[in-house]
Amino acid sequence: MSELRILVQGTLIALLCLLLSLPPPATASPLHEPASNGSCVTYERDALLSIKDSLWEPSVNLSSWQGEECCTWKGVRCSYKTGHVVKLNLRGSAQDCLRYSTYRGAISHSLVTLQQLRYLDLSCNSFNWSEIPEFIGSFPSLRYLNLSYSSFYGRVPPQIGNLSKLAYLDLKLPSYNILYSSDLRWLSHLSSLKHLDLSYINLTTALDWVHEINRIPNLSKLYLKYTGLRSTVSALGQSNLTALEVLDISQNYFNTTIAPHWFWNSTSLTSLNLFRCHFYGRIPEYIGNMASLEEVYFGGNNLMSNMIPSNFKNLCNLKILELSGSNTSGDISELMERLPNCTLNKMQVLDLGDNMLGGAMPSSPGPITNLTCLALPQNKLTGPIPKWIWSLTELLILDLERNELHGVVTEDHLRSLTNLKLLSLGHTHLQIKVSPNWVPPFKLQVVTLEGLQLGPAFPSWLRSQTSLGILLIANTTITTIPDWFWVAFSRAEVVDLSKNQITGALPTTLEFMAAETMALSNNRFTGTVPKFPRNIKGMYLSVNSLSGSLPSDFGAPLLQYLSIYNNSISGPVPSSLCSLTQLALLEGTS
Repeated sequence: MSELRILVQGTLIALLCLLLSLPPPATASPLHEPASNGSCVTYERDALLSIKDSLWEPSVNLSSWQGEECCTWKGVRCSYKTGHVVKLNLRGSAQDCLRYSTYRGAISHSLVTLQQLRYLDLSCNSFNWSEIPEFIGSFPSLRYLNLSYSSFYGRVPPQIGNLSKLAYLDLKLPSYNILYSSDLRWLSHLSSLKHLDLSYINLTTALDWVHEINRIPNLSKLYLKYTGLRSTVSALGQSNLTALEVLDISQNYFNTTIAPHWFWNSTSLTSLNLFRCHFYGRIPEYIGNMASLEEVYFGGNNLMSNMIPSNFKNLCNLKILELSGSNTSGDISELMERLPNCTLNKMQVLDLGDNMLGGAMPSSPGPITNLTCLALPQNKLTGPIPKWIWSLTELLILDLERNELHGVVTEDHLRSLTNLKLLSLGHTHLQIKVSPNWVPPFKLQVVTLEGLQLGPAFPSWLRSQTSLGILLIANTTITTIPDWFWVAFSRAEVVDLSKNQITGALPTTLEFMAAETMALSNNRFTGTVPKFPRNIKGMYLSVNSLSGSLPSDFGAPLLQYLSIYNNSISGPVPSSLCSLTQLALLEGTS
């Protein structure tokens, strides 16, 4: 069931993102003038109507685009003094960012008529995989340009470099290699630029990107995630990015050491994201001197068994430290001694998962008492869970699975974790012992307890966890499932009860569950196969004692994986099986 493990890891990441990606402060509009109370400029109104006509499927957002007063139209803002259009905001919704569904068409050349534009947002729309027009660089007053998630294709026009007053530029994409830029020399003309996001744009041939970026002195936020960058510099003679606050060059392939002299002299950097950049070697000690740092992401690199520098204990503003899958080894206590040791400790997220850390966790965490996420899975930790973990009242995520931990977890331990959303203790030597009538104080979204001895009865304390999205309790010696199970967890997206000894029949109400993946294999279920949950994509029923014929209609149009071998199922294969157009794997009835 490796796909279930992937799903759980994805959920943990999603929860972390929910925790870490709090909405950023709204970007201040470069406009300070109220809307005009006079008539709009006639030729600009005509240009706006021409733009509307160029869109094949205009959304309801353009329903107000009628009449004489274009300055009152939704998404349009005019100068109070001149009546000229200075702001055009046609951004789609958050869902449209993924579906490109708000507008369809191309950017009309009539846009050039709006020469006084200072703010242009066409993000989250569909422009039919057309190229970004070169005339996009023809607005001398433009301060804000957002074309992200708008299904453009081809070359990023270097004419954007003509927008000398531009302070905000966002061209990011949802996937890689749709847009490209051969080099970034055009950026050096944007001396006023403060926010730059080129994530997922192909920059593989932009070999001198570091020096070109270094020519933008006012830059405060830089996002170059997954852009195919490979080259870097071992040292930067003089860093001009003294105002830099966010640096994200994650998911590129540098295959080198982290340069000890690069942008580390910044006194304003708050977020440093080098996740999965294929860096190796030590983390430079210079980073430990950057007192402004709040978020550090080094996961997915090869730190070659080296720990974080000892001066990380001085990073009193650090809130997030992410080192998952970084080949970090050594004693967990020694590593934790290097964490920020400050009177007002701000650490909230500590993710050290999928490494080679060993030893017992320290008996005291020091000043780290405000954690919302503690993720230490897939290490070599030993001993019991220390008492201080159970006193982390702000904890949302506790992930200790796949370690050599032992001991007993009781309701007294869990009663203080009132905010807990993810509990992952599977594949350890831990035991959970609570009274049958205990009702937890938390509402979990994810539970992973695989390999623990929970049976023979199903753990009744889970009955109150009706908000679960993922429930993984495979191989937990459970033999019976109560009737309330199918109702209590009817909204769960992933359910794994495999490798138990569960007896009884599957309920006829199975079809009303919301599950997308359900693993019930290697049990002793009997009776006939009922209709599947309508949203199911993976259904695993192999190695049971199911009998009779398959339902004439599975009732699951999205089904992709079906495993029903080693049962006593008989009768003809239903013709409805042929209508499952997304079915990719069928493990048969023999």
